[in-house]
Amino acid sequence: MTRFLGPKLRERSTGDKKSAIINLTSYYTEWPAFNAPLFSAGKSFSDCVSQVVGYENQNMDVLTVKGMPVKSKRNPEGVLPEDLVDGIFLDLGHERVSYGAWQHSMFRHYILWQ
Repeated sequence: MTRFLGPKLRERSTGDKKSAIINLTSYYTEWPAFNAPLFSAGKSFSDCVSQVVGYENQNMDVLTVKGMPVKSKRNPEGVLPEDLVDGIFLDLGHERVSYGAWQHSMFRHYILWQ
């Protein structure tokens, strides 16, 4: 998609206006799931591609979102989807990688440093 849309997005990025690409991956890029290796590998590939696209297009906002579970019947302990989206839009234009809600960022530090 970036191959075909990239030139148009770059053209639109002028002055203080920037185009944005938000790529959704998963926290399984940093904490692989032993029972879903192909899922983790696919998400890791998406993470790498997203970050390379961001470095190649410095004049655009490219944000890699490493999402974690949101609140649902299956996962009642997750964060509200609205909180995840709000966190992503707060990070857009300021960060290259977002975990969405602040609770997800804190959990990332927990799983990486335990």
